[in-house]
Amino acid sequence: MQKKPIILVIDDDENNLRVASDLLESAGFSVRAARDGHTGLKRAKAAQPDLILLDVQMPGIDGYETCRQLVAQRETSSIPVIFMTALTNTADKVKAFEAGAVDYVSKPFEFEELSARIHTQLKLARLQRELRAANTLLEERVVERTQALAEANRAMARFVPTASLAALGHSEVRTTSLGDNIHGEFTLMFTDIRSYTTMAEALGPEPTFRLLSDYYRRMGPIVHEHGGYVGQYMGDGFLASFPDATQAVLASVALHEAVEVMNSERREKGQGVIRIGVGLNTGPVTLGIIGDEERYSTSIIGDTVNLASRIEGLSKFYGVRIAISGSTKAALEKHFSLRFLDRTKARGKVEETSVYEVIDADPKELQQRKKRVSIDFHTGQQAVMEGALPEAISAFARVLQVMPEDVTTRHWLERASRRLLQGTENS
Repeated sequence: MQKKPIILVIDDDENNLRVASDLLESAGFSVRAARDGHTGLKRAKAAQPDLILLDVQMPGIDGYETCRQLVAQRETSSIPVIFMTALTNTADKVKAFEAGAVDYVSKPFEFEELSARIHTQLKLARLQRELRAANTLLEERVVERTQALAEANRAMARFVPTASLAALGHSEVRTTSLGDNIHGEFTLMFTDIRSYTTMAEALGPEPTFRLLSDYYRRMGPIVHEHGGYVGQYMGDGFLASFPDATQAVLASVALHEAVEVMNSERREKGQGVIRIGVGLNTGPVTLGIIGDEERYSTSIIGDTVNLASRIEGLSKFYGVRIAISGSTKAALEKHFSLRFLDRTKARGKVEETSVYEVIDADPKELQQRKKRVSIDFHTGQQAVMEGALPEAISAFARVLQVMPEDVTTRHWLERASRRLLQGTENS
């Protein structure tokens, strides 16, 4: 059964109230009544009528003020108000509409006219409610769609880094094209998990996958926090790029600190620990979009990439945590404790570059020992370069007395000994 529309009649004349109520009820409306503005406001809040018929001249607050308060209150602001009064001049009508009324009926009224105006306003109010409901539904769908797009963009960013898109001048993947590229100077980071193949064979596929997932989950945010982004994951390592060399070194130190935390947790669980190496090189690269029409990928190419990979390999050979190129050293804007390792060159290249160890990533005790033997260490290196091999061997022997585990010193000692032996054999 359809609910009857509720009409609230506010009029101080009891006879007017009775006549209006009888006519409205006979026309199928449910009627509420009030004889002054204050009572009308209370009953409007309580009954939530579909429409209000309001007299102007009443004791206490008049109809204009009553209408203004109805419109101002959240609970009654959407209820249409029709003024029903003996005042007929234009100024009174204008004042009624300024107070917030939707219509105006002069007394004495023709009920057919009043009924028509009521039905018209009820229909308009219903249409407005439907429009508000439709707008609310539309807003909810827009919010849902916006959230879905944001989720899709976040998911896509896991495959195509947002930072690389921004560097290429794009805010979204859909605006990219194959072949988009830029040239610039970046510091590239190569990382590698030491003895990964042996470890993976011992663990098996599923535990290895969990280990890598845990490892990358910790490493990725560190790269991002230092202004870099991971361009490629490569099984046991990744390639990242940084616009700032200092931040790249700070990120490298932070990676090792995070690995120590990870290893502490693994020891508590009775699991094996991991060790990583980092290689950094600074220079010109080309960043661009490669692939086919079905799948895009960002890629970094250039000699800088090859040399960064080579330097990461030297970090493993010399047993150090972080190795950087001479160009990265020159680009640093913060002091780090460095140790010269060697000179190297990328495959197929003639020009060599110096390679340095960043000892800031070492445990404090090891850093102190490296600093304590730094004079003997550099003396030994210089002696090798000058051909004073016995002096070099003696210097490296003194270093190993303090740091017997130092792989770098052992390599230099072997080099000096080998050259001395070759010289003896040729003499």
